[in-house]
Amino acid sequence: MIKKIQSFFILLLFTGGLYAQTPFIRNFPPEEYKAHSQNFATVQDHRGVMYFTNNHGVLEYDGANWRKIKTPYDPRSISMDRKGVIYVGLNGDLGYLQPDSRGRLQFKSLRNKIPKAHQDVKEVWDIVTLGSKVVFVAANKLFILQNDSIDVIENDVNFSRPFVVGNRIYIQKRAESLFSLVGDSLRLLPGSKEHLSDVSVRAMLPYENDNILIVTYEKGIFIFNPKKSVLIRKPKGFEVIDDFLINNKANCGTLLYNGHFAIGTNTKGILVFDKKGKIQNQFNKQNGLQSNGIYFLFTDLNGQLWSSLESGISLIMNNLPFLNYTDKNGLDGSVYSIQKFKNKLYAGTSNNLYIQNKENNFEKIEGTGGQNFYMLQAKEKLLLGNSLKGIFVINDDQALQSKSLKNISSAVAKELHKYPNYIITYVWNKGLALIEYKNEQWVFKHFIKGFDKNLRNIDEDNNGYLWVNANNNLYQLRLNETLDSIIFSKHYPIEQYHLPVDYLMPYRLNDGEIIFGSDKGIYRYISDGDYFEPHPDFSMLTESIYNLNQDASGKIWFEEYKKGDFTEKGVLQLINGEYEIIKTPFYKFTDILISNDYSLYPYSDSLVYFGTNKGILEYHPKQKTNYDIPFNTLIRDVFIVDSLIYGGSQIDSTLISDDPVILKYRNHNLFFHYSATFYEESEKNLFSYRLIGSSDTTWSAWTNKQQKEYTNLPEGNYIFEVKSKNIYRKPGVKAAFAFKIQPPWQRTWWAFSIYGIIAISLVWLLIRINSARLKRQNELLKQTVKERTANIIQQKEELLAKNNKLIELDHFKEGMTGMIVHDLKNPLSTIIGLSKSQEIVQAGNQMLNMVLNILDVQKFEDAQVKLQVEEFHAAEVINDSIKQVQPLYERKSIEVKQNINAKANLQADKEIINRVIVNFLTNAIKYTPNNGSITINADPVKDTDFIKISITDTGEGIPKDKLASVFDKFSQVAVKKSGGVASTGLGLTFCKLAIEAHGGEIGVESNFGRGTTFWFILPKAKAAIAKIIEIDNTTNKELETYKQLTEADRAYLAPFIISLKKFTVYEFSDIIMILNTIKTKESNAVFKWKLNIENAVRACNEEKYNELLK
Repeated sequence: MIKKIQSFFILLLFTGGLYAQTPFIRNFPPEEYKAHSQNFATVQDHRGVMYFTNNHGVLEYDGANWRKIKTPYDPRSISMDRKGVIYVGLNGDLGYLQPDSRGRLQFKSLRNKIPKAHQDVKEVWDIVTLGSKVVFVAANKLFILQNDSIDVIENDVNFSRPFVVGNRIYIQKRAESLFSLVGDSLRLLPGSKEHLSDVSVRAMLPYENDNILIVTYEKGIFIFNPKKSVLIRKPKGFEVIDDFLINNKANCGTLLYNGHFAIGTNTKGILVFDKKGKIQNQFNKQNGLQSNGIYFLFTDLNGQLWSSLESGISLIMNNLPFLNYTDKNGLDGSVYSIQKFKNKLYAGTSNNLYIQNKENNFEKIEGTGGQNFYMLQAKEKLLLGNSLKGIFVINDDQALQSKSLKNISSAVAKELHKYPNYIITYVWNKGLALIEYKNEQWVFKHFIKGFDKNLRNIDEDNNGYLWVNANNNLYQLRLNETLDSIIFSKHYPIEQYHLPVDYLMPYRLNDGEIIFGSDKGIYRYISDGDYFEPHPDFSMLTESIYNLNQDASGKIWFEEYKKGDFTEKGVLQLINGEYEIIKTPFYKFTDILISNDYSLYPYSDSLVYFGTNKGILEYHPKQKTNYDIPFNTLIRDVFIVDSLIYGGSQIDSTLISDDPVILKYRNHNLFFHYSATFYEESEKNLFSYRLIGSSDTTWSAWTNKQQKEYTNLPEGNYIFEVKSKNIYRKPGVKAAFAFKIQPPWQRTWWAFSIYGIIAISLVWLLIRINSARLKRQNELLKQTVKERTANIIQQKEELLAKNNKLIELDHFKEGMTGMIVHDLKNPLSTIIGLSKSQEIVQAGNQMLNMVLNILDVQKFEDAQVKLQVEEFHAAEVINDSIKQVQPLYERKSIEVKQNINAKANLQADKEIINRVIVNFLTNAIKYTPNNGSITINADPVKDTDFIKISITDTGEGIPKDKLASVFDKFSQVAVKKSGGVASTGLGLTFCKLAIEAHGGEIGVESNFGRGTTFWFILPKAKAAIAKIIEIDNTTNKELETYKQLTEADRAYLAPFIISLKKFTVYEFSDIIMILNTIKTKESNAVFKWKLNIENAVRACNEEKYNELLK
């Protein structure tokens, strides 16, 4: 009596939700498979395709699509023999499924094999197969198919369900005893009459030691052993299960992949228990099953449980090592922290703290509203960090809080290993704080001075240093002895330490080593060299690591954020001194996120919790799950437009046929549908395909699309191949379909034969006609050739004469040009030498330089220049060049700067290099606006024997499309209207030829709108120049000494300034007339002021002109 009462209360607990976690179930409602709600029996063929008997026909499911196989009567039962033939029992017939000519399954009746006296078949509720024997059970008859004939056993009462266990067929006569089928006769099982005569047997399953578990509708569980004297008995320890099954009417059963038993009931779903009678799980409407009425249970090739229901079909993924707790179990919000304390499971979410009750649901702990970022076990206390109210101490189902811990709102807290009575935490907007264990209580001690940045994580290394991530920046801190101040703080900038771009998150391992999760994997710190490097032990992790935790056994649990907005969870296990990565079990959960490292909680080596944005995953690492069970990729349909040519239902459809399907050329547009027989989240199966025989035979990218079309295929032999992989990234067996497209009639062999005959006839006829014509034309051709040969000879002689004339004229042109330029050179030199005007000298020098450019370009091109190489310092030639162009840049108030390295010793033709620099300076002055600047640099080129000289201006620059042609002959960039001067276009060409003749290089760089730099490199002098060159780095700004005018100077100039202010800078003649009347002999400052005025006028520099007149 006491046991019955205990069983009753246990039953109440159990039926009330003892196994309340949300299982992984995929429900298929009638609206999805588009048939009647009731389903009766299930079977899976050798390929993995599922079949269900339904009131509207046999349903066929391949992981992608449902098909309905029509039958003449309502199907009731289904089974498959060892050859893969699927047998179906109907309400009025029996038979099997057979592919038609297109590969679609259809029902084939076996009625003609039944003796005529028994062909009136009633409802066939059950089918079993054993070896070559198939037994159909219909009312009071057994139809036994064997050796292509059917024998009948008839009884005076109806038969109940048949079962196959231990290579035997068992069957019960309704309301009578249990029998075994031996040959064509039934043998009574001893002891069955006493125990089973008044019950209905609903399942017989292999138990242990040759025992058989018998499940009855009325009396629950029995154990049967045909080898023992007590054949049938009630097992001990199954009292609770018995009560449950008796009260809820056991209806069917199956053996699960792990040896557990699953029993379906009429009213309470499915009960799962082990061989000792311990309940392992329950599946019902309360935790996700769409109906509690279970008609049939079936374990598929992957070890998962299919349930044919009173309403719908369900796939229960009971082989997974995971349990799932969601909002259906009472959790509200993302799970931020998890702890198991004193054998109670706590979950801190974004809304509350929860405790798990006896029914495995979660109840809210009052007073913990807000974000519960962390839980920490310390000194046998469980601390909770709450965002709104501070730090709580959790005691059973209560959240307690001392006054000192109120409003200490923090998101991170860690024990100090060096000081075990202290916890360091970060308080929002207040900084670091210390919590002390005192008088067996945790109390607030004080805030820590010296660091006020917002923290995301903190961990302590073995040397007592704190590693902190603050605002995604990494810091190393150290506390003083009284733990109230930071006495050492070091920041590790990203650029300086070549760190990953986004962040470094510190994590402490069991041995005290601090490793750093980053967006590029895991790093470590090398203190001896003060640098960071990728951690060699964790090279398998290459992307973002946000959450990481090491368990007591040394396994490292992690989450890695991958490109493409998904995550991969896993564990690193140390094997033979190296970490091996395990990710496969977690590929199912790439779309859920672990909240933080406080929600990644390895409780033991056999239990790990993952707090996520969708609840809690409870992982059992020691539960064995085979992720390598093979599955097939199937080609299910092949269409030509709307015409089906292959329905995909032959048993060996994964094999390439030796005889391909022959298609006419007009049928060259094909559509393929395919699937994979892996049913766990089948919508996430991926496929890749290719067409052998086409122009592209590479495999396609992986996609979840389950169809492919090819249009306008040319004639030829083809093989369409498709492969798949499941959510665990395991490949399925490849499928293929061979076909041949015949050529169009105009490209068939007989068409080409006719074409050949016609072509040969035409060729023969043409040869005859052409032979006659060619004979007639032969003579004419000879005469024509003779005449044209004479004409060609004459034309050749005329062309030679004209060519010689052109050569003569070219030589004359070059001689005249050289003579004219040479004759110009001497007068220009004379003018320059005799002129006392600096402007005339400058203009003469410009003209002379242009003349020399013309001469030297021609000489360089004709290789007639002999360089006079000498050793000299760059400053000599640069200073000389600047003096030559001084009037030009002073006229425009341009500042010329020099940066000449003392080691810039050259080995070159000094005169030619002088002209090169003058050319560059003239060019720079021309394009530099008033008040601009020009900078000359000369420096040795590092690790070479060359000196680099560059001239940089602040002009408008050269457009990119003009840069490539600046050194071409006669090439000019458009000159600005404000002072630009046209030229021959040979100056830069001369510079290029001159530098290359020295074995140097020349180039140009320009930033359009901001300036241009011309540069060239020349060989160094072999030895340092003995003469010390004084490098003049002054600028033309010394002319601004007009500011040093004395009061007498200013009084003298006052009337002239009044007159000058009447004119604008552009009234050149009037201004010059006034300037000519100013005497400057007695004052050097007046002289320089007058010279500056004149330069501003000549450069039309209105700003400078007005400034000088102030």
